[in-house]
Amino acid sequence: RNTLTHTHKPILTAYPPPYPKGADALWHAGERRPTALCAWKFDEHMMLRTKGRVLAKEGGEPKPSGFWAAGFSFSLSLLLYEVPYDHEHCRFLFFGEEMSVAVRQYTHGWDLFTTSATVIWHLWERGDRPFFASDLSKTDSKIETETEGEAPSLTDETHIEQHRARARQRVRETCVYGMRDDQEKLSEGDAHARARTYMLGNVRTPAEYWRHVGVSPIDLSISDKAKRGGLPASDFADHVMQQLQQVNPAIFALLQQSVAGK
Repeated sequence: RNTLTHTHKPILTAYPPPYPKGADALWHAGERRPTALCAWKFDEHMMLRTKGRVLAKEGGEPKPSGFWAAGFSFSLSLLLYEVPYDHEHCRFLFFGEEMSVAVRQYTHGWDLFTTSATVIWHLWERGDRPFFASDLSKTDSKIETETEGEAPSLTDETHIEQHRARARQRVRETCVYGMRDDQEKLSEGDAHARARTYMLGNVRTPAEYWRHVGVSPIDLSISDKAKRGGLPASDFADHVMQQLQQVNPAIFALLQQSVAGK
């Protein structure tokens, strides 16, 4: 709680750890160490990808985080009002959505934090479960194209990919280069209009965000700081295990056998 007193707009966010298919509610046996969001790579479309790294211990105060995850996001309902999902421009975007949301949150003055302990888990293995992209092939819904004014079926992957490409372009234009649509045409009091256009805030700039997290979306470089999510290396469980392997290989081997047996 003390960590959050310096901000009026905190967000707790993380990628939930995985659970195996068919597991019961007690499968994790009390393992509740939280994860921290860390920069991973830029994909072929120049969208920043992040991943979760397990912290060495649970408890204590939430730690500052530079990245946002849709898998777990807990905050004031004001967040959804000020930084709504951009379903108008990014309807079919999967990789790139979290990058867009994080930058827009930051420019509106929101601050991100890890959780102190894991409170939810996620079945990451898709297997035979439907994924949102696969659901598109099972619906007769229509989308309106911006170029031809026609309504092709959602099963038309060509049109869907065109929408994704436009969404990625919009994310780069707004969240990297700071383009602001027609923001100047809207009055400061017209909050509803600002929300509908899914724009950047005026508290901080996208450039400040990227400097804050240690990532350059221009030359697609990721600093060591960003790969640690802005946290010290010693905060992470894998760093502790690496040190143990160097100091006491025998104990490390026993722990590895124990993990493999679960």
